[in-house]
Amino acid sequence: MQVAAVSGAAPSARSTLSTAPHPARSCGCAGQRKCSPGLIRAIAECEFGEQELDTLQRARHWLRDRQHWSGADVFDALLARLAPRMAVEKSPENVATGAALRRLARAYPKARYLHVTRHPVTTQVSMVEHRRRTVPSYPLDGQPMAGIAAWLEVHQRIARFLERMPPERALCIRSEDVLDDPEPQLAAVARWLGLRADDDAITAMLHPETSPFARPGLAGSGVTGGHDPGFLCDPIPRAVELPRTVEQPSGWRAEASLWQRTVRLALRFGYGQEELRIDLLRRRDLDQAERGSFAGTPEHKARIIAMDDANTLWLRTLINRVGWPGRTLVGVDGAHAAWLIAQHADRHPAFQRRCLKLLAHSVESGEASAADLAHLTDRVLLARGEPQLYGTQLVARAEGFVAARLQDPESVDARRAAMGLVPLADQLEHARERFGTPPPARVACPSCGEEIEMWLPEPGGSTRVSCPACGLIGTMRTRLRTVTSAQR
Repeated sequence: MQVAAVSGAAPSARSTLSTAPHPARSCGCAGQRKCSPGLIRAIAECEFGEQELDTLQRARHWLRDRQHWSGADVFDALLARLAPRMAVEKSPENVATGAALRRLARAYPKARYLHVTRHPVTTQVSMVEHRRRTVPSYPLDGQPMAGIAAWLEVHQRIARFLERMPPERALCIRSEDVLDDPEPQLAAVARWLGLRADDDAITAMLHPETSPFARPGLAGSGVTGGHDPGFLCDPIPRAVELPRTVEQPSGWRAEASLWQRTVRLALRFGYGQEELRIDLLRRRDLDQAERGSFAGTPEHKARIIAMDDANTLWLRTLINRVGWPGRTLVGVDGAHAAWLIAQHADRHPAFQRRCLKLLAHSVESGEASAADLAHLTDRVLLARGEPQLYGTQLVARAEGFVAARLQDPESVDARRAAMGLVPLADQLEHARERFGTPPPARVACPSCGEEIEMWLPEPGGSTRVSCPACGLIGTMRTRLRTVTSAQR
């Protein structure tokens, strides 16, 4: 069995794709004039048993004699020498293009792939520091956007490639998790590969300095690459500070779409994901608590309106950054909380309609709930003065809760079933059990101030009212203030 591992755009980009078993038929450099120091040293070690001046020279000749070979032919020869051990290949060139990845898959169709990521902003910071040390004119125009763009390009390419792989052949891990808690993370990877995961095996993994390649190439050999002296002096993994969110680096000047795509992919890898989910759930819980304890006072009503407006602004900003927050990004409960905020954005109908379109696309891709879509659809329809489709929005009447204006009541249960909703009669019974018999609304007469008891009109509708105290006759119109099948 073989494992191939490929690194991302640049050494400091810390994006890695590892594969097991098999790298690519025309990857490698047997037919090229220049070969990487790592390959020459690998041939010297595996074919000739050591890395000395004469064996390194013999390795050069070995490759020259086989310059008609493909890269995979060279790998196969190395694999034969390493058997029964598993090999790992992680050349950055393997993710340089989509074609290179496809060659990899064709050459080794049973390979497994380990995708190691790093937070995009800390990646960019590392790239900036590296270039400041190596490029006198740095920073160049367009930084730090180039670092972010490189991170996005490589990881998008890897993600697209792995989407075509069976799930059991791909594993994505965050490098920060490995550094912060190496033993269980390395054990999990080893078990996934079918390797030993006992204490001795993990200890060996934590000491790469014992490898015959964990030193500079032999002086005077011309083969000196493949080492990091600073790392080899202290190779034990150290915990790193992982940013809790994904925020634009200072000096950002690129297009908003570049950052939006970066955040969306970073959230997919788990960066900032839990923080975003926590914020969504906190807003959901506050929403439900305020509505559940509504006392009917003007002060409480004003507090709910302010809360809804703040949540709407927050969700609008989030959508502009990452698109609709679906299940992959924030989990099932987080996606439901995002819908709840949109459901209560009644004072912002244009934004609510935008959310409806985004939610519909998310349902199609399995990222959101069809039941949530049904509720928001009815909400938007009623706000536009149209009848609802699914009967999710209820109004209070003397006989209990009833569905507000409803299109084709005879077929509503079929439509509800298609969205994963219970029959309408069950919803109405649930509302009665949960909220009891609804009392009529009490509104103050604008003329004398006396309370008028009345049943509010349907959302967007109106009704004639008269004050029994002063005889004032007027028209009452309602905004969208309905009860749904849950406290929403």
